[in-house]
Amino acid sequence: MAAMVATTTLTGVTAASAADTMNWVYRAYGSTVDKAVAAVQALKATYGGTRCAGVSAGGTPIGFGYEAGMSCQIPTFSTQNMLYWSFGASGNTADSAEAAALEIARKSGGPGTTMCSAFGDSITVDGGFVMSIRCYVPKIDVDQYLLWPYLGAGTTIDSAMNSAVAGIGSGDRFCTGGRATPTQDGNWKTGIQCYTPK
Repeated sequence: MAAMVATTTLTGVTAASAADTMNWVYRAYGSTVDKAVAAVQALKATYGGTRCAGVSAGGTPIGFGYEAGMSCQIPTFSTQNMLYWSFGASGNTADSAEAAALEIARKSGGPGTTMCSAFGDSITVDGGFVMSIRCYVPKIDVDQYLLWPYLGAGTTIDSAMNSAVAGIGSGDRFCTGGRATPTQDGNWKTGIQCYTPK
């Protein structure tokens, strides 16, 4: 897990005019072109953008599924008080893993989270998928937080992941989930680790 520097939490990123914007390409994956497009539209809907140039899609470099991109104008910001964070998740499919990662990012990124895109889209040895949403997020004062696990279990990877994601509280920050693992009785278990207020 990436190290975090103690600093004052930012409250948001705003732009006063078009001169205060920069170009950013949202990227996402899907098992079909339609699902890749829907995933990239979900990123834009969550994190904003104006003057978006539409969506393009094509096969992924690893030869599985499709990648979509949407170019938008977003507020400019300084990375001085930001860090680049990966919100990871697993799922039965690449689509469900990506959806879980987006939900983790949405619930634990905090105000000011920006420049998010999907990465990963890898197949695990047990047939699941791992995906991450990577964003610039405001740094936090880690002395005010402690690391806390939210565990999940279920009959499928998706249900185990969803049960872990449900544990994320409103004050939790920078949650990320590992890959799910099968249990001896044929079910699944997984976990999410968050910085939670003391």
